[in-house]
Amino acid sequence: LSQTKIISSEDVIYTHKAAQRHFHLRATYSSVRISPPLSFRDAVIQRRRWIWGHIRIIRQKMLPLSSRIRLTSYYISGLAGFSLATLGIPLTFFGIIRYDGLTAVLIHTSLLLWWGIRGFSVYKVRGLKHGFIAALCSHITVTLNFIVMIIALLKGSPKKFEVIRKPIESI
Repeated sequence: LSQTKIISSEDVIYTHKAAQRHFHLRATYSSVRISPPLSFRDAVIQRRRWIWGHIRIIRQKMLPLSSRIRLTSYYISGLAGFSLATLGIPLTFFGIIRYDGLTAVLIHTSLLLWWGIRGFSVYKVRGLKHGFIAALCSHITVTLNFIVMIIALLKGSPKKFEVIRKPIESI
């Protein structure tokens, strides 16, 4: 590991190594202050580090095969799932594809569950108003994240570690 140049995603490697050595990894419900990227440009820089760090981990076989398959499947299912679901909206609207009653119920139920999970997750941390807004803005935020990921992939692997701006109070 020390001979491999890692620009990002070292947290994935070290967490996996800690788990292999039987360290106890736990989640917490305590508040954790994080600060997201402050601009679209910073989001692309950050996501580019993450994505290409994960690609490097997968290509250089730094994790066991099962972990590499899981990591790859997360990216593929997220990108493909969003692409297909988004393509389905105009195809359904223009009557190009049709589905029966049961399929419609399942699709609408899954959409309601998605909104509910996103809203509830934010509600637990920020309260009812923010949870409701998060659910309503889900399509916008997920679409922007998808665009950022595609740009990060197309820009290619970063050659250096670029630092993004953070608000003063989070430093």
